[in-house]
Amino acid sequence: MQGGSAYSRVPLEDTGVAGARVVAGVPLAEGPTTSHASRSDPTTTASQDWRARLKEPVGNCCCCFSLRQGVIILASLNLLGGVLSWFASVGFGILLTHWEFVKQWLQEHKDPSEDEQDFEDMEHTLKTFGPFVAVFMVLVGIAQVIIGLIGLHGAVYRNAKSARWYYLVSVVGVAFAAARSLGDGPLGFLVNVCLSAYYAKVAWSWYIFLAQQEGAERGRVNLASPQYFPPPPPHDRDTNLAVGGYVAPSVV
Repeated sequence: MQGGSAYSRVPLEDTGVAGARVVAGVPLAEGPTTSHASRSDPTTTASQDWRARLKEPVGNCCCCFSLRQGVIILASLNLLGGVLSWFASVGFGILLTHWEFVKQWLQEHKDPSEDEQDFEDMEHTLKTFGPFVAVFMVLVGIAQVIIGLIGLHGAVYRNAKSARWYYLVSVVGVAFAAARSLGDGPLGFLVNVCLSAYYAKVAWSWYIFLAQQEGAERGRVNLASPQYFPPPPPHDRDTNLAVGGYVAPSVV
């Protein structure tokens, strides 16, 4: 770090190594987090190490995608879910407005074991709750699209405020995933909640990185502080590769 200063801008440059970037001459890099220090300490227990890692941002979305790419994918899925909700609401509206035709077709192709009372109960349910369901689908679609646009704005334009809102909504999404999975059995519930929680942590990690980056550019964040992403080792100015073979994962 030149001049001994812990404050600097943070441009990312390509290292020539597939899927990797390093920070050129600055202290901030989104690579291994501070848990590496505790894991190298022989006095750190496994439980302490595990708890420390849970509290830290992740370095990338997964083995294939960076944090930024992961957030873009998750936000795109939100957009897709919203559009599908709108299509579902349209289909449900068609069912309500053309119920007599649908009922006649179902009666002509019904199973011999089905009773006429089943169709009457279905008709009563549709006429009672159908309009509310259709409106609910439209509202869910609008919410999903707005959430997706916020996530994309935070990732594409590297906007920390949008990233913060996206991760807050992702945390709320964990509760919705838990409620939605109550009827899926213990395994389905656990899988859905764990996946939603990890997606929320990816969104949170991207926000943490952007917040640190913006703070560094304004000279307000001490990047040498251990609660932030650790600084990379010194770089060779000719090759832009970290001395000692360390290469920080890419965030872009």
